[in-house]
Amino acid sequence: MFRSGDIVKHRQITFWIVVLILIENVGSEVFAQGNYTNSKVGYSLQYNAIKYNLIVGWDESYFWLREGGILGNIEVNLVTIPRNTYAIKFPSNATTKDSLFEIAIQDAKGSCASDGDEGSTDCKDTVQVKYFKTKAGIPAVKFFLIFEERTNIIGEEPEQKTVGPYYIVDITRPNSKSKALLVSFRFGQQASNAEMKELDTLVNSIKIL
Repeated sequence: MFRSGDIVKHRQITFWIVVLILIENVGSEVFAQGNYTNSKVGYSLQYNAIKYNLIVGWDESYFWLREGGILGNIEVNLVTIPRNTYAIKFPSNATTKDSLFEIAIQDAKGSCASDGDEGSTDCKDTVQVKYFKTKAGIPAVKFFLIFEERTNIIGEEPEQKTVGPYYIVDITRPNSKSKALLVSFRFGQQASNAEMKELDTLVNSIKIL
């Protein structure tokens, strides 16, 4: 039989075992979670607040998640219709969503374009395109781009590589202007498997206000 002191010790041990189990099951990611709400645009999302610093643009139409002093590790930009649509040719049977996604893809390609004394960069085709719905049921697209880097040396072939992923998330509310979020990874690079998992988690946390 247990004596009264043994019962107290038994309860204390049971309590600490339960606490340890709860801490282990909750995991560190819960405590690293940052929340960002943009009431002006109309969405919210979650990100790893321990790994990244949040930097919001002056007009709230975009923000960066910066890691280790590198600006633009992850960038989230607002894409709307109409905006610069004169430069894009849409199929006659294109839906509003198709047009929105096409504008976002053009924005993603445009972010690759640069010229310098030693050469230039550009993004060509989209590859590994996947249409899906987030955990919140929001229509989205995930894709990669072919990044091309050229030198100014005559006769030297350009180097190509796959970069991304990029995500387009349709945050259009009923009876309102069409808009989406373009989530992009750092310039000219492809995310590792661990980073892709982080990006997937961020995109799946997006909610429409």
